[in-house]
Amino acid sequence: MTVLGGKTRMPLTYVGAELLRHLPTMGGLVVGGLISSSRPESWPGTAVWIVIAPLLAFRVAEPFYRRRTFSFALSDSGVLVESGLLAVRLRELRWSSVTAINTHSPWAFAQFGLVEVDLLQAGEEETHVTIPAVTTEQADAFFAEWQRHRDTPADLTPEPTTLTSGDTLVYRASVLDLVIASAINGHLIAGGAAVALSTFDALDTVGLARDALSLGRIAFVFAIATSIALIAAGAVLTTIIRFGGFTVWATPEGATVLRYGLFSHRSRRVDAAAILGVTVKRNPMEVLLGRTRLAIVTSDSSQHLGTNLLLPSLPTAVVARVRATAFPGFEDSEGAGAGRQTAARMASVAALTAVPPVLLGFVLVGAYEWPLLPALGAAAALAALIVLASRLVGRRYTLHPGPRTIGVTTRHLTTRTDTIRLSAVHVVDDRRIAGRLTLSRINIYAGGPRTFRLLGCGAADIRAILGPPDAPDHLPNDPPAQKGTDR
Repeated sequence: MTVLGGKTRMPLTYVGAELLRHLPTMGGLVVGGLISSSRPESWPGTAVWIVIAPLLAFRVAEPFYRRRTFSFALSDSGVLVESGLLAVRLRELRWSSVTAINTHSPWAFAQFGLVEVDLLQAGEEETHVTIPAVTTEQADAFFAEWQRHRDTPADLTPEPTTLTSGDTLVYRASVLDLVIASAINGHLIAGGAAVALSTFDALDTVGLARDALSLGRIAFVFAIATSIALIAAGAVLTTIIRFGGFTVWATPEGATVLRYGLFSHRSRRVDAAAILGVTVKRNPMEVLLGRTRLAIVTSDSSQHLGTNLLLPSLPTAVVARVRATAFPGFEDSEGAGAGRQTAARMASVAALTAVPPVLLGFVLVGAYEWPLLPALGAAAALAALIVLASRLVGRRYTLHPGPRTIGVTTRHLTTRTDTIRLSAVHVVDDRRIAGRLTLSRINIYAGGPRTFRLLGCGAADIRAILGPPDAPDHLPNDPPAQKGTDR
């Protein structure tokens, strides 16, 4: 099979991999059809095959059709992708416009030695081109040709099929780390609460809620508790399956390689020079436990950060070590402020956020005799307004004169710090009422538009920090960091 030059179809093993990948779905359809057919007296009976048969036929035929109508070719200029049977679509991506190449090997693909390759030009979905399946040798050919012919710095590159001996292991997540990350992200609470509420609602609907909660029906309570425990275990298992084997490697060239996934293997290679920003997040539980989440902002990042690297909730010291090793040049601007986020402070913020809406709800219902739902809506609106205002008032920026970056820290119950290269800042503006400054905005573009709003910080101050448009990316290390505060 030709790797470079002529058109290449996906390997024939792609058909087997796709059928294996969707085997559980097809098996479920067949089992459902057989169960329905065995009970012809109940609806829909054997008529269910009118729906199931076409679905099964489509699922079996789809990989054959896709392989027949999809081809690609590599050249010195870029990648040519041809798809379609009657309406043929040709897309050519030049190496210079490809900003990222991600690789993904689902569990079924791994059995056949196949890899899915995603070529990205920007953060929008329309700029992505996905080649459903190539061999590991072809994936390496994509990587090698891009590295050889591109004339712009790389943003993200796929991990080669093997790590070199010079790569250094920075961090390996343990099972305990993943369990804690699952709990901190709310999977246990959300899953268990959903089961408890739905179970109680079902019992209440059939009039068994009172009996279920009585001492004489302790079996019902035990069943609910068991269901909650199973859901919690399922949430933990899902996290372990998704992030199992999570490792961070540093290459001699300064790049960072990440691997994770027990069955569906994912890998990314991040070049430090191409990172536009780093985002650090901490919720109240993470503050108390000393843990942190970290994401990066790159030129292929969409606004919702869906394509970004995201480390699961890890000890703050580990994240700091990974950040210093893998992402040098981005100052740790939230370090000191994060230490002041104590339990007492968070309790005070929570009280100041919750008490006014609760009092408003009681006043509207008790004094003004509002219906319950409108009163709840008014209380929720007041709570949202308080949260938005608190985040805006509590937002600060910090200039780092080394690598030209600006850190924007937003602190409420949660703490979030975005450290962004000044080269990603496109527009700064302000809003004034009656000649008085009210609101300033920093607009950046990193795969998609994002805006940081600062209360009482003049656009002139921000422009002074940014410097002239032709300012270099790096400033001297001598001047101390300048800090801005809301006025």
